[in-house]
Amino acid sequence: MKKTTNKSVAARKEREPWLDAICDDCQHGTWNDVFWNRDPQGKPLTLRCPYYENGKYGILRGTKACSKYAER
Repeated sequence: MKKTTNKSVAARKEREPWLDAICDDCQHGTWNDVFWNRDPQGKPLTLRCPYYENGKYGILRGTKACSKYAER
């Protein structure tokens, strides 16, 4: 018997691009570039995004992206 697939199930398996992304790669994020905000290699630790808590707080490097993700 031939195996059939339901198209709606196959469509649900396609993932949104932001589900596998991190905030570091988003075009909305801007790095906090101050000397006390750096790791031992000299890379910034946090970035800001207007969509995260209304832009008030920094986001740690490597945080999963939100639904507003826009690729650089």
